[in-house]
Amino acid sequence: MSFEKFASLSLSDIEKNLDTSFVFGLTDKKSKDYQSEFGMNELEKNKISAFVIFFRQFKSSFIYLLIGASIVSFVLGEKFDAIFISLFVVINIVLGFFQEYKSSKTVEILNSHLAPTCKIKRGGKFISIESRNLVPGDIIKLEAGDIVPADLRIVSDSNFYINESILTGESIDIQKNNKIINNEIKQFFEATNICFSGTSVKSGEAECVVIAIGKNTEVGNIAKLTGETESKSIFEQETDKISKFILVIVSITLGLLILSRLILNQGENAIEILIFAVALAVSAIPESLPAIVTFSLSKGAYNLAKNKVVVKRLSSVEDIGSIEILCTDKTGTITKNDMTISDSYYYNEKEYLKYLSLSCSINVEKKTVNNSFDLAIFKIIDNKTKKMFSLLTD
Repeated sequence: MSFEKFASLSLSDIEKNLDTSFVFGLTDKKSKDYQSEFGMNELEKNKISAFVIFFRQFKSSFIYLLIGASIVSFVLGEKFDAIFISLFVVINIVLGFFQEYKSSKTVEILNSHLAPTCKIKRGGKFISIESRNLVPGDIIKLEAGDIVPADLRIVSDSNFYINESILTGESIDIQKNNKIINNEIKQFFEATNICFSGTSVKSGEAECVVIAIGKNTEVGNIAKLTGETESKSIFEQETDKISKFILVIVSITLGLLILSRLILNQGENAIEILIFAVALAVSAIPESLPAIVTFSLSKGAYNLAKNKVVVKRLSSVEDIGSIEILCTDKTGTITKNDMTISDSYYYNEKEYLKYLSLSCSINVEKKTVNNSFDLAIFKIIDNKTKKMFSLLTD
C-alpha cells in the first residue's frame, strides 16, 4: 500500500491493516513473520557485477573499429601500430570501468542516510534495536536529532517538525501531525502525517507506525531508479553516429581501393595491397579520440566528485556541460541551506554570549543542535568563544 493510502486511513484502520497494536506494539512472532515476508530494512544494493560493467565498456563502435584495426595490424606484422592502437583501447576501457564501478556504489551512499538504531515498542515498552530489523507494523518513537529509519505514519505527536530536504530540496522544516488527509496528495510535503525514510527530526517527538521498509520506501524507489535506469546520453549517441559514419566511409573507400588496384594491377602482390589498405584505415581512424574524450570526462567527473556529486556514467558529464537553460528553485537547491548571523550589536560581549547560549536549544544526550536558528546561534557562540580563548592564551 502506498503512503498516499496510509495518509487517508484512520488510526484504527491502520492497526487492523498491519495487525499491530499502538499500545503494545508487534509481538515477537508477528515481527518474525513480517521479516520473512518483507525482508530486512535495507536498500537493495546494485546487482550489476564488475564483469558486466567491464564488458559494457566495449559497447562502442569506435572501440570495435580500433580493436579490428589492431588485430589486422598485428596479423600483417605491423606490431608497433597494433600495440599503439591497443594501448588507447585499454586506457579508454580502464578509465570508463573505474568511473562506472565507483558510481555503482550509489546505493551505499543512500544507505548512509538510514539510522543505525531506533526505539520500538515491544510489550508496551520501548527498546532499542538495529533499524535493519524493522518491519511494517512496528511502533517507533522519534525525538529531535533522530533520522527517520523507514516510511512511517504518525500515531501521536508533540510540536513535531521534520526536515525533508533530502527528498524535496526544501530547507524549511515541515510540521507533522496525526490528522487524516482526505485530499489527494501530489507532493511529498503535502503528506503531513507521513515521515519518510532518511529525513531528520528537527524538534518535538512522536510515536509512529512503520508502513514501508527498505526497497519499498520512497528513498528505496530513488535507489532503484539510480541503480536500474539505463539510457544513452546525447554524447554517446553523437559519438556512435560519428564512429559508424567513419566505419562506413573507410570500409567503402578501402573496398573500392582494393578492387581497383587488383583490377588495374593484376600481377601485384595481394598482401601488399592489404597492408596498404590497413595503413590507410589506421591513418583515417582517430585512435586517440576515445582516450582524449575519456580523460576529459574523467577530469570533469573528478571535479564533480570533489563537490559531492556522484557521476554514474562518464558520458553524462558532457550532457551536464552542454545545458543551456537550467530551471531550479532557490531555497536549499542553489543556496547552501545554511543560516548564519551576519551582524550583531552588544555592549558587553560576555553578557551577549551568556544570553545567546541560554536561548540556544542543544540536545545534550545526542550532542546535536537541531533548529536552524539555534544552529546559527551556536556557531556564533563557538566562534567567539574560540576567539576569546585564543586572546587569553596569547
